[in-house]
Amino acid sequence: MKMLSIFALVLGTAAFAEARPVVRYSEQFTCAQVQAVVQRHGQALIYSRSTRAPVDLYDIAYVGGCPDRATGASSYPMFVPTRDQLNCFAGYRCGARSGGN
Repeated sequence: MKMLSIFALVLGTAAFAEARPVVRYSEQFTCAQVQAVVQRHGQALIYSRSTRAPVDLYDIAYVGGCPDRATGASSYPMFVPTRDQLNCFAGYRCGARSGGN
């Protein structure tokens, strides 16, 4: 069984210098509740543990895509399991662009 927790991570404008309290969520939340957390805070740290892999996975879901696209990052849709949906759209995650330019 996959265990999922979503932490609402609200960051100050001083680029990660002043992080606010983290709020914990689980896969027992509905898709609408997960989306509301990301929408309200602008971003959320997604934490999941897989029984198939001995590692914990972390990623950040953003409301409107990567905050700084000048760094060469691209936005990709992020889906997480919730109580009412197997693949709930939580927001966008950032990743390196492939192909150079």
